[in-house]
Amino acid sequence: LNTASLSCLSCGIDEPAVSVKIYGRENRTVYNTFDLKIGAMAKIKACRPSARRFTWTQTSGPEVYLEGMNRKYLKIPKGTLTPDSTYCFQLSFSVSAQQAGLGPWTGTATDSTCITVIGRAVVARIRGGKRKVAVDKSFKLDGSLSYDPEKAKENWKELQYIWRCDPADGTGECFTGTAAPVDMTRSVLKVPANALTGGSEYKFTLTVISDVRSRSKAARVYVKVSSSPVIAVDAEIRSNTIELDGGDVMRVSPSKPIKVMARFEREDLPFLPNYRFFWNCSDISLPTKLLSRPGLVIPARALLAGSTTTCKVQVTDSARNRAGESSVTIQVNSPPEGGSCEATVNNGTSLDIDHFSFSCSDWSDPDSGDAPLWYRYVLMKLDTDGTTLVEDVALSRWVEQSTFTASSIPAGDASSYYRKNIRVYVRDSAIGIQAISSTDVVVSVYPPGRSSLSTKGGIENVAGDLIDEQVSTAVEEGDIAKTVSMVSTIVKLLEEDDEDQSATVNQTAKRIRNKSIKKQLLKSSKSVCQNVSSESEVEQSSSLLRSIAAKPAEISEEMQEELMETTKKMLENIKTNDLPVSATVAKDILESTTNVMLATKVTENGTVSTEDSASEANKLTTEEKTRRANLAKQYTKTLSDVTTSLAKSLVPGESTTISTGDVELVTEKQYTDSMKSAPTTFTINTTSSGSSNKPSPSFTVDPNVFSTSNFTGVEILTTEFYKMKVNIFSFAEKNTTKTSSPESEIVVLSFKKDDGSEIKVNGSAPIDITIPIKEDTTATIPTSSPTAAPTAPGKKAVNYTRKCRYFDESRDEWSTGGCTVKETHSTHTVCTCTHLTAFSSADQETESEDSQESAAESSGEAAGKKAVKLLIVFIVIAVVGGLFVGGAAAWKYMTGSRAQVGAMVPENSDVELSPVGRPGEQPTV
Repeated sequence: LNTASLSCLSCGIDEPAVSVKIYGRENRTVYNTFDLKIGAMAKIKACRPSARRFTWTQTSGPEVYLEGMNRKYLKIPKGTLTPDSTYCFQLSFSVSAQQAGLGPWTGTATDSTCITVIGRAVVARIRGGKRKVAVDKSFKLDGSLSYDPEKAKENWKELQYIWRCDPADGTGECFTGTAAPVDMTRSVLKVPANALTGGSEYKFTLTVISDVRSRSKAARVYVKVSSSPVIAVDAEIRSNTIELDGGDVMRVSPSKPIKVMARFEREDLPFLPNYRFFWNCSDISLPTKLLSRPGLVIPARALLAGSTTTCKVQVTDSARNRAGESSVTIQVNSPPEGGSCEATVNNGTSLDIDHFSFSCSDWSDPDSGDAPLWYRYVLMKLDTDGTTLVEDVALSRWVEQSTFTASSIPAGDASSYYRKNIRVYVRDSAIGIQAISSTDVVVSVYPPGRSSLSTKGGIENVAGDLIDEQVSTAVEEGDIAKTVSMVSTIVKLLEEDDEDQSATVNQTAKRIRNKSIKKQLLKSSKSVCQNVSSESEVEQSSSLLRSIAAKPAEISEEMQEELMETTKKMLENIKTNDLPVSATVAKDILESTTNVMLATKVTENGTVSTEDSASEANKLTTEEKTRRANLAKQYTKTLSDVTTSLAKSLVPGESTTISTGDVELVTEKQYTDSMKSAPTTFTINTTSSGSSNKPSPSFTVDPNVFSTSNFTGVEILTTEFYKMKVNIFSFAEKNTTKTSSPESEIVVLSFKKDDGSEIKVNGSAPIDITIPIKEDTTATIPTSSPTAAPTAPGKKAVNYTRKCRYFDESRDEWSTGGCTVKETHSTHTVCTCTHLTAFSSADQETESEDSQESAAESSGEAAGKKAVKLLIVFIVIAVVGGLFVGGAAAWKYMTGSRAQVGAMVPENSDVELSPVGRPGEQPTV
């Protein structure tokens, strides 16, 4: 037997084989408004396979041209396929191998799939629901939210609108009270005052027509006309909805909060606090505080799947004795039911590629019958409480196939017997309001073992091979799920090796090795994060960056900047594609970018330094200070962008809090009018470290701030409020800051418009800021009596005073301008400032007169000082005395009188002087 034969026999393969399987159903139905990605799994049973080749060919349907027909995944951009058509594709897979007894061998396999393309219906939408209006007031019906999902957004204005009005009881006519014609062909219908009859109810129907295949859709709304003055108000659902039965009923997702708003014409609403709101929803009980706001938020899953409820809002105007009302009817979508999922291969190691397989069956959609279902596989982990399962790594995006093979799964922990929990989500095809079910599957994933790694050249070679062969291929194919799972597997391998106490490599060498491997991971995978185009891709990308940046000590300087730049581009794509950001995504982004900032403070032994003194800052070069300043600016910009994205899903009166341990971020929406009558306090209601009596950080804003021109026209205000335990501006500390000063947290507040642009607040009115101290001091530090720090021999005594300061980004330094200290305590400081930015407090050197010498001076130094001073005094005496004596002699020469000569000496000097003059006369000094 030759060497090749021995090598092949060692594989344990008698006959080579190859197979390929396209994921999903053999015949599938898809919408033409979404990108389509069809993948396949190839299996090879042969020795040393090489020259793998995938080839896609179209076998039926209208001919289309597609790029990348020679890849494992076939990508079909949205709009490429024509609705109401069927397309079939065949995938051919070929591979070459060297097989014992056969020599060179080539195997092929094929599989095929067909796609039926359907178009999406035009969406006709009238803002708000059933409403009540005054007969003597004009009103509007807004249909501008209607659209054609098959047309680009900029082309929605090309839609045709046709309005129709009918009395609700079917008798009579509309618009009998006006001679002027009413334009019924615009997106917004304007009904003049007195055009309708008081005491009657009318049905308005809007038909929206698209020029794409002449599709149309109708929506309707009922309007009751009152003879007495009423508030013009309508209620609208702000959550994603689907209109049923022409717009009478709105279908929503059961897994998301339902947000309903009372909407007004602004000219009819001069001052919001004059109005009182009361919401009432049938078949549901909500806390009273939720029912008295302009916006109603029904928590997720508060309504039963498949149920229908009507929410009605009543609005009263205490100042003008008016009332108004409106209502909306909501139907909750039902999730898939009746099915199960299982692991068809449920044990192996983390280095088993394409090994763990899952299968789901018997799921059905109770609302839509045979409509296709979608599946998503997510690796779970225990939360910090040790009992709750939370999402860790998304193993797949939403896919239509009911079977799935994971590229890889990171190893489990020995404490859990290496078990990993895979959660399978199943949803229906109702776009935007999907109802989701889930079930859990457990598999056992073992670490590869040190001997196994050694036979493969060690962990460096294993990680390098996985990056070159798996990660790079997944990125090239656009398979972000595989990219994320492979990155997580490699990171887990590094963590397992770090925890292995029997390893001969020291921890410093491991950190250097891990930095190098993670640098390769980031370089290979960052492009998929920068080019996100869907909600699932955002979730996967954020978890990928969190995995790579999990340990500050393993983030090199080059990686710090690359991670920040990658996050920046990802957020830009989120904004461009108008993608939602969930709390999980926000937390992932905050954790990864915060660890980047902590990486700048890592010491030689791998720990994060808590020292923020000027002596540490002075060790930095000018270039390094500039680099850290730029990172800090990128970090604060990231938090701002995350806030803007989170705010899109909020309604006034609602807030969300994201906490990572080092950073807490609160995003809130409020009506601006409600802040103009009394001071408004913004706070983070969390327990700080240290004393239980320590107050939470807060900003109390004077109402005059919201009356300035910068807030003109701003009806709804978004606030971004966060606190940081880590001082990201430590590079800017100066020698004037006391080294032993108790460190404060850094607090930041900013105001934004609905579009995310920041509203500047400069000098308009005072703002009180409560800034907690990280660690309690031993006593209260007053602002009026500076504390004297002990001095070294030969040094002047230095006084320190508690100061309020803000970070000036234009000069990259701390400044006290515009801020004064209002109160100082051992647990916190209260500052009063006239602007908003990042604030902290510190004990800083006080500029004062020369102080007395320290009593701790040594006797030698004291004697030396006295000698010098005596010499100066004698010189002064000699000069002044000489002038006096000379002058006296001249005077005596000219006048013949006697002269009395003296000298002025400093008070408290060491020189003893004797009086001058004749005996028995009053001496002159």
